[in-house]
Amino acid sequence: DPRIDNVNHGTGVAAFAALGNKHIVVPIQKEIEADAKLLSIKISDQNSTTQIIESEVIRLIRKANSEYGVKIFTLNITYKDSKEINSPISQYAYLLDTLSYELDILIFISVGNISSNEFYPSTGITPLRYPNQFNRDNIFITVPSDSFNNISVGSSADNFELFDNENNHCKDPLFPASYTRRFYHDYSHSYFQSRNKNLNYNRVNKQLVKPDCIYPGGNYDNQLGMDSTGLTIMSNNVNNAFFKQVGTSYSTPLLANLAAKILRTYPRLSSQSIKALLLNSATKPKLKKIYNTISFPEHFLFGKGTIGSDFPLFSNKKQITMILEDEILPKQIQTYKIKLPDYLIGVSRNIAILKVTATLAFNFKPVFVNHLAYCPIDISFGFFRNLDLDNINGQKTEGFKFRESWSQDYYYKNKMLSNSQKLVFNISKDNLISEDKTIKLVIKSQLHKLLRLDLTRDYDKHNKFSIAITIKDQTTSDYSLYDEMIAINELTAITELEAEIELEN
Repeated sequence: DPRIDNVNHGTGVAAFAALGNKHIVVPIQKEIEADAKLLSIKISDQNSTTQIIESEVIRLIRKANSEYGVKIFTLNITYKDSKEINSPISQYAYLLDTLSYELDILIFISVGNISSNEFYPSTGITPLRYPNQFNRDNIFITVPSDSFNNISVGSSADNFELFDNENNHCKDPLFPASYTRRFYHDYSHSYFQSRNKNLNYNRVNKQLVKPDCIYPGGNYDNQLGMDSTGLTIMSNNVNNAFFKQVGTSYSTPLLANLAAKILRTYPRLSSQSIKALLLNSATKPKLKKIYNTISFPEHFLFGKGTIGSDFPLFSNKKQITMILEDEILPKQIQTYKIKLPDYLIGVSRNIAILKVTATLAFNFKPVFVNHLAYCPIDISFGFFRNLDLDNINGQKTEGFKFRESWSQDYYYKNKMLSNSQKLVFNISKDNLISEDKTIKLVIKSQLHKLLRLDLTRDYDKHNKFSIAITIKDQTTSDYSLYDEMIAINELTAITELEAEIELEN
């Protein structure tokens, strides 16, 4: 019965999905307006011994989409064991990726929790010093959070309440929580090694990481457990309406609530546009020296970063966010001009007058039989100087790149590709003057070089993509960046193709 919560878990998950953190940050009222309608899809009534029937989960998701039009899902039950180092994509993740591609839906998936026994022993035993528990080999993400087309969610230590207890296991609310899990790739493993020393580095795709991001899930207190620093969660007990708990399974519906707000405000957006908007708002936590003890890249814990609970649904005077939805053929390159306002030339500041954050996301039909070519399409982007497109062809970027090079530089064939990429850079006044206040967004595409020939016809077609671009005015000017950008850019027609040429093989 979906109305009965014997584990006292689904009630809290549902409340977070519908209400976000409203019942935490505002005084309790008789009525709280929900951000979304809920459809209960209950697949378990037990705590840890359930056998998950993957095909049934897929059937229920498909039914919810076809009969009720549901586009956003949360999946908070994962397998207990962590993924093995450098293991292939799981069958469960493959099924969910295929479903998201077919239906244009977005599933928010918990990465699972590290057992508190791993870092928080019994009373009288000194806890394992944070963040050293992440160096263990059984703390990788769990299936099916290795999914590509959906959003895998880890936890930060925030609980939306006061955070001044020095006894907390994690002392910064923006840091990865003690119990969250990390990416399962290990670039020091023999799989990545070669006689060619450069090959190890070039096989690494820094854009490929899970979780995609982290979101508040509560913290542990070394003396009181989670009784003071856990999330305030709605209970199934009418006599005790709230209790304290932590977990990535609560971060997941909280983040899905933000997606519901986006979809409610902009109902025509694709699922990948919602994904791009969310990840584009994420910021990397500035980890302290205590993280010098970890044996892996720090972004393996937080992905694209942590997303603020004050996620802006609208642009404002000093900041504009744009969405580009388009499609591209393999072996093609497309450009889009972005004009910047005249008033920026007259500001007193010279460096970093604008901050640009851009995130690309796209759905793809996965290739389960080929681990390296699981994502069979390279769609990547970059921001370049205001030059003719002929100068950008061939991927030789020196001399015309604006800041960073391509978001995903694919040359070596033995490399996994990512369908979620992000770039962040600043623009100086000298940049504006030299480029006549214009930069070019460039999108390129090609098929994976290890894709079987008999499968290429399935992907040699127009493939859709979304990119979220946020431009922030970092000056003290009284001008409205938003109004000026609207006036000089034909934003309603920004998806029109300006040029197309073939990439060199």
